[in-house]
Amino acid sequence: MSLQDYPSLALLGEKLAENNIFLIFAVTKRLYVIYKDFTALIPGTTVEILDQDSKNVIQLIITAYNNIRSKVELSVWDHPEDLSLSFTATCQDGEPLPGLRKCADLKIGDTRKLSLDLHSVAKCHHTDH
Repeated sequence: MSLQDYPSLALLGEKLAENNIFLIFAVTKRLYVIYKDFTALIPGTTVEILDQDSKNVIQLIITAYNNIRSKVELSVWDHPEDLSLSFTATCQDGEPLPGLRKCADLKIGDTRKLSLDLHSVAKCHHTDH
């Protein structure tokens, strides 16, 4: 007999991001609020209400796809602790916004600029021989 446990929401989000998977929760109206809370905890997920007869499943996928492709975000995982990262995003108005790492409301053909500055915070020890 094997003992298995459910993954945490954090682990689920990590694995989805690692594999570039966007999860769509298609749920009944009764469960919508619960899953909406999950989407706040798991980046890259969306929730939509599925009709009782499931006839709107294609429209849910189209809506989720349009939502996903309308955003861009710069993320860095597992960087060395001696590197300081700073982000700047230039979105709709063309004004650079330091500290911002994402732009939304994109349409096909839009261009945005996301910048990442790396600074070493490692201490250098120099010894004369």
